[in-house]
Amino acid sequence: MLLYATGGLAVGEVKFSNTPTLTLQRFDGNSNTPIGGPVSATGATVSESNTRVGWTLGAGLEKKFTPNWSAKLEYLYVDLGTKTYFSGTGNDIDVRFRDHILRAGFNYQFTAGPVVAKY
Repeated sequence: MLLYATGGLAVGEVKFSNTPTLTLQRFDGNSNTPIGGPVSATGATVSESNTRVGWTLGAGLEKKFTPNWSAKLEYLYVDLGTKTYFSGTGNDIDVRFRDHILRAGFNYQFTAGPVVAKY
């Protein structure tokens, strides 16, 4: 069985999108009951897609169960940093780009026959 730790550079494409919505409702001042239906207004959608660079750290294990076959299980934590949108507007949004990845798989080892020198 092979137990291992891994880490290093991570590069990934991230996408962020936000559509602000404001909903207003009038109420009767005495009984606090709604007057009419709510009115909603939707602002412009802001979206962005870019490539970010960060780091990753993880661990895994791999075990052979026949001479040519092995199974593996691996966990990775990826951190691509934080970005602030709408900075200075009073509605700052800090977006953290983080991910957890769990991978499982099977591997087959191709083995060639013995190398024999022919003279």
